[in-house]
Amino acid sequence: MLYLVSTLLSLAASLVAAQRQFEIINNCAETLWPARPEYLRSYTGLRGWMAPPGHRQTLVLPENWNGRIWPRRKCNFTPYGQGTCVTGNCASGLNCQDHEGDFFSLGEFNLNSWGSLDFYDLSFVAGFDVPMSIAPAGCQELACASDMTRLCPDERMKQRDASGNVVGCRSACFAGINAEVPSMNCCSGIYESIPACVPERVDYYNVFKPICPNAFWYPRDQRDGHPQVDWACPAGNKPKYTITFCPIGGAKIGSKNIGESLSTFASSTTPRSRSGED
Repeated sequence: MLYLVSTLLSLAASLVAAQRQFEIINNCAETLWPARPEYLRSYTGLRGWMAPPGHRQTLVLPENWNGRIWPRRKCNFTPYGQGTCVTGNCASGLNCQDHEGDFFSLGEFNLNSWGSLDFYDLSFVAGFDVPMSIAPAGCQELACASDMTRLCPDERMKQRDASGNVVGCRSACFAGINAEVPSMNCCSGIYESIPACVPERVDYYNVFKPICPNAFWYPRDQRDGHPQVDWACPAGNKPKYTITFCPIGGAKIGSKNIGESLSTFASSTTPRSRSGED
């Protein structure tokens, strides 16, 4: 019996040691509803919650967790978790079950993966709605602290709330701009590979990429000679991850004092013709 108890205690201790801590902070001036689904659905913990300004939420996730975390804006849920959001919407409601939600700003994680490394990145491939950062303890912090919704260069890309305010900016691909297969914007068809899908021919890439160069802005953004977008951290160190919406020192959505206005630059940009792509 003592051996069994000792074995169970050792197993419990190893399980605790194998878990990872994520802290999600809302530093924005408006309430957000973060979502935390995963690819394998192997973890049944908290998948969505309301985060008023200043709210901190700690999650304990499995050592091999593989999933995404993103903010949702302008949500309306019933006491039973049913409802929708203007950005980042999940069909399942408050508790997001599907990693393919209607996300904009996005953090992606694959813990304790190839080579005993954690992999993580910031992705705005689908669009942008909230400035955010990812900070693994002891490893490279990623941040896009500017309010890119103020830079949204095309009316078709703008996601508006019920009052007409722009609360998100879709990518050209997800806005349906030159998105038919084969599409350079979507890296589809004959443009699917990294060599074929060149950033110089992706609409508005040059508007966003210089401001936040270490994030994905289109599906094949990991190119030799370009700023790094895929990041790794030793899994053996079991780093804590801190995800902050509206990182300190950057723009604060929901505030009248955004801190930087890029609308003049945005209004001067125009899409290029797609003739000759096919």
